[in-house]
Amino acid sequence: MPRSTEKAFGGIEVIKDPPARSGTARLTGRYAGVERLRVGLALTYRRGRVTLAEVAGRPATPAAHLRKEPVMPKNVVDLSARSSLIRDEPWHLHFWESTPREALAFLRDPRKELGKIGIKLPADCRIETVITNHDWMGTNAFAGGGRAADDGPIVVCNVGGGDVAIAFYRVTMYAHRASDVGKFKKQLLHGADEEAVVKPRRVAT
Repeated sequence: MPRSTEKAFGGIEVIKDPPARSGTARLTGRYAGVERLRVGLALTYRRGRVTLAEVAGRPATPAAHLRKEPVMPKNVVDLSARSSLIRDEPWHLHFWESTPREALAFLRDPRKELGKIGIKLPADCRIETVITNHDWMGTNAFAGGGRAADDGPIVVCNVGGGDVAIAFYRVTMYAHRASDVGKFKKQLLHGADEEAVVKPRRVAT
């Protein structure tokens, strides 16, 4: 039985040995050196080729960095949609999370990357960026051009605000380990179901 050749993973050639239903394939091309994809596939690497085998019948969904479509920042929050008080102000306030690679792309072309998450700024609106822990981010998140933590344990948090009635948009970036999420207790100024502070809360001492 002849081999079957398919185009998958954004045009990368996947060659299946007969019978095709075996679920085993070899990945060739520019991604032949990928050691592991966390997409329900077991991979082995030998002499410039990767062998993929489906695990427990799960569908072979290509990893984010093998797909053609751009990877988007996640957990994008428009604070104007969450609070009528902020919505009435003459400026935007946004939050989103990025991988180190996405953060690098933002630093190279901030207007383009903001546009990907729906933040369209006019040409005369300048963009300012503040990195609160630049030294730590550079050492831990940007090592190897962001490849080391592309989809890994480093999260870059971004808070952006401005535009509308003011001609600048400022982004504050802070990188931390994903394990820090939910790790710390916060003292909230008001309840999650409240728009604002009704009366100052008594802070426990």
